[in-house]
Amino acid sequence: MIAMLRRKITAAAICALLLIFAAVVASINVAYRQTLRSQISQSLQILTGDSAQSAPSQPRTRSGLPAVRASSLSRVTDYCVIRLDREGAVHEWKSENAEAYTNETVSALVNAIQSSGREEGFAGTQAYRMEARSYGSIIVAMDVSVEIAYARILLRITLIVGAAACALLSLLAFLLIRHMLLPVQEAVTKQQQFIWDASHELKTPLAAIAANAQALEKDLGGNVYFGYILSEIRSMNDLVQNLLVLARMDAGRQQVAFERFDLGAALLETVLPMESLAFEMGKTLEPNVSEGIFYHGNQALVQQLAGILLTNALQYSEPSGKVTLSLAAHGRRRMIRVHNTGSYIPPEERTKIFDRFYRADASHCRSDGGSGIGLAIAQSIAKLHRGALLVESDRQTGTAFTAILEDIS
Repeated sequence: MIAMLRRKITAAAICALLLIFAAVVASINVAYRQTLRSQISQSLQILTGDSAQSAPSQPRTRSGLPAVRASSLSRVTDYCVIRLDREGAVHEWKSENAEAYTNETVSALVNAIQSSGREEGFAGTQAYRMEARSYGSIIVAMDVSVEIAYARILLRITLIVGAAACALLSLLAFLLIRHMLLPVQEAVTKQQQFIWDASHELKTPLAAIAANAQALEKDLGGNVYFGYILSEIRSMNDLVQNLLVLARMDAGRQQVAFERFDLGAALLETVLPMESLAFEMGKTLEPNVSEGIFYHGNQALVQQLAGILLTNALQYSEPSGKVTLSLAAHGRRRMIRVHNTGSYIPPEERTKIFDRFYRADASHCRSDGGSGIGLAIAQSIAKLHRGALLVESDRQTGTAFTAILEDIS
């Protein structure tokens, strides 16, 4: 139980760390890309002459290109100015870097820009901006391959650093959670050991009391009080035995051997001794089970689970009620369903009935001879077979418990 709790807490902590680092890495890279786009857009505006409104007498270089300071281009120096006529054909183009642009590359760039239908954007490693002019239009393009490389490097670095930090913090979280749960583990271990020791210690005095009561009953004759004593001793013995079973399951001391057996035949074998009990109670027990449905698990424990569900169904069904046992196979799963008429479990109590010593109906706490831990044992058996125990209840149709067992093979 503690191991499962530790795994769940650790998994939750690791998921939280992953989400945090994913958000941090995404924020850093998105912010960098947005800043880069803004700087490139400003550089393109300057190259297209938008800044001429604030500086009408913008100087020109000898090649006819606008004079632009390197600091205003966000470290981009390779750019090209292309003039198109009114038909969209290249009229002329100029660049300070003759090696970066040729007639072929300029023509391909213009075709890509015109195909995109956007006035500003990216074409491969080229950032561009196109504006209308009296003679046609002007396109300014810049090589931003360096900036793209920087963005990829930043993404790679943040991913590596984030993964390393996440792995380190996950390890620290695992160690910290393990250390924090040590007192809980110790308390649970002591509780299990106490139940184990107390149950063993109670077996001897109960056996002695039962033997003395039986001896006195033989000497003094039958007496209603001796009957009460022996009845309470039997109840106590059952409780002690159930506590030992739970303690063994909780502590992992339950030696369980799994084998392949006929589950249908095993359930019919469990039903057989209960038919007389159902007859005495004036109730109907109907097993809708067929032999030949095999299962790989522990036959004794599965029979104990079915016996618990059938006993509860007989006890809590209404007078002249009906209890039905059915078995179904779905792939590797086996579903044992016990339904009884006449009883109803409110939704707020359906999760509590599997708690130890919890009784949904306090009036039955002593009259039915139960201890309130039968369903807890049944649920532990289902979990031991990698399954679960589910409950359904309706005021008209009654209550049904379904044990879903996974094939252990």
